[in-house]
Amino acid sequence: NGHVKVESAIGVGSRFIVQFSLPFVQSPRYTSMVPFFKQPQVSKTRIAILDPCNFTRNSLANVLQSVTQLPAENIVGIPALEIGNLFRDSFNESIKSFDLVIIDQTLGEKYDSQFKLCDKSKIVFVLKVATAENVNTLFEEYQQLLRPIVVDELLTLLHSVFNCSQTPNAVQEVNVPRSQPKKLTKGSKILVVDDSKTNRTILKKLVAAIGCVASVADSGKQALQFLKAGERFDMVLMDMCMSPMSGLECARLWREHETNSNLSQTFIVASTGNSSPEDVEQCVQAGMNTHLAKPITKAKLLAFM
Repeated sequence: NGHVKVESAIGVGSRFIVQFSLPFVQSPRYTSMVPFFKQPQVSKTRIAILDPCNFTRNSLANVLQSVTQLPAENIVGIPALEIGNLFRDSFNESIKSFDLVIIDQTLGEKYDSQFKLCDKSKIVFVLKVATAENVNTLFEEYQQLLRPIVVDELLTLLHSVFNCSQTPNAVQEVNVPRSQPKKLTKGSKILVVDDSKTNRTILKKLVAAIGCVASVADSGKQALQFLKAGERFDMVLMDMCMSPMSGLECARLWREHETNSNLSQTFIVASTGNSSPEDVEQCVQAGMNTHLAKPITKAKLLAFM
């Protein structure tokens, strides 16, 4: 149900255009923010998007308007020329007029000194897809979104920024059983289990950034070797989809060894590509305690502190 179009010019290059329809699927975690933003005290919320790319800015504005049902004029995309004027004039006062400001990473790097003067609780930086090389400490004091922006992550962010927990009926959540971890502290030991070298490197840096100590395993087999050698961890962060041994199978064997050896249970967190109720239920059935949807961010790990 779609088509592919190619436009090509000698000496210029080619452009591929793909058009197709996709079904709309509600976020499995926070299915609606609309009831929250209908409340009188937040119905006039204003959100600014600072991004030099027109397409990115307009797309994010449309998504925000859709999930909040705020009036379109309350979600302001600021074009490149106006961004320049904003920074030259009374930047801090301009920022104060908004309840949330979402800013592209490139602008954050360029105007870092300006942002340091603002209320950090209302500023969110949109970062490039994380690699081992660009895990950026410049923005660690701020809330972050990673590209590509996933609606579920955006809703989670809104839930955090506007403290929706004060209005429990405002956000509908999937009722998935999960247990709470013993809170991590500085120096807590976390085992990262992932068959991707890049993911292991990124997660190791993120664990270090929250003040914990990371060990890494490149497979479920190696993770179990740590366990059988007597290593104990405060948390295991395990990729659900590894090969040849999946994270689910590793968790089952981990729990089996703990039971047979009369050991207390380690808190196991599944790292999943999506957070559908089916995937979460599989994790619970395998003996995992909870899950984190990718991309894993520092803010998500800090929630366990």
